[in-house]
Amino acid sequence: MRCGDLWRLGDRKLYEPGFPHRPRAAIELGPQARPSSRHAISRCIATLWDRVDVEPELGLGQRFGEQDETEIWGAVFLRYRGFPWDRAVVTSVALSTGFNYASAVSEEEVERARDGKGSRWMHFFSPEITFALPRSPQVELLFRFHHRSGVFGLVSDAWGGAQYGAIGLRVRF
Repeated sequence: MRCGDLWRLGDRKLYEPGFPHRPRAAIELGPQARPSSRHAISRCIATLWDRVDVEPELGLGQRFGEQDETEIWGAVFLRYRGFPWDRAVVTSVALSTGFNYASAVSEEEVERARDGKGSRWMHFFSPEITFALPRSPQVELLFRFHHRSGVFGLVSDAWGGAQYGAIGLRVRF
């Protein structure tokens, strides 16, 4: 089955009956190392080599605490599925690339900027790994790293930006 009609909304994956290893849609929820709330919508638009899903994602997040900016991002994830141990623990790994816009530049990001100003527009990179039991593949434990940067000056003079880890539960339906 190809993933063209499969959906994901945020961090809770939506499960398609009869096909346990592909998401239909999702909502992702989970505590982050830095307090924040994140929501995203994506759709698997292609499967390459029967193992790699292509998933564009649009997201919205709000940081809390020392960094309290709102973020919007658009990215493309490449997700690998089909590990040899999936009969014991269903696993997927994904990498993304895209753009991220923040409502303001935090003091931490200003300190990392070579121009002393920082940038609202930055590169978005977010590797993740998921684990699920074969009897409940629609429920995944998610580990994701959220990173904003200027890509060594390619996107902006801000070589480093906000970054944090996320742990969550993804439920596919």
